[in-house]
Amino acid sequence: MKSPLRLDSRIDLREKTDIFKVSREDFNFQDYFEKGSGERLDVILADVSFVSLKKVLLHAKYNLASINTDFLVMLKPQFEAKSFELKRGVVKNEAIRRGIIKEFEAWLKKQGFIIVKKRDNDLAGRNGNLERFYLLKLAKKY
Repeated sequence: MKSPLRLDSRIDLREKTDIFKVSREDFNFQDYFEKGSGERLDVILADVSFVSLKKVLLHAKYNLASINTDFLVMLKPQFEAKSFELKRGVVKNEAIRRGIIKEFEAWLKKQGFIIVKKRDNDLAGRNGNLERFYLLKLAKKY
């Protein structure tokens, strides 16, 4: 039986952490990398609620990531939507959902993110929201 990722010493789990208070200085890179390999985070995983993923990505880009960092993130359209686009906290209209995704992807490009891969979650959330996963990289010029 494989052990859970949360028990892997290479994983720095930051659940229930205010990400906006975390910076590169909070990591002891000597614990993660051999000397000379550089100070970087290989992967940033984000599954956030009640805050725009855009804000989290900008913070991660400028305060945590390097040019080689991969971002694996979950877009939750309900947290990017305007209040009038929601019905009891759910994006019920597929056209509205597609519009939110289109605007998010345009924003990613403008901010220097490259979409490597994307796909919808196979299962809708408890209340019916359909999230989308993204694998992102930073453009070399950023």
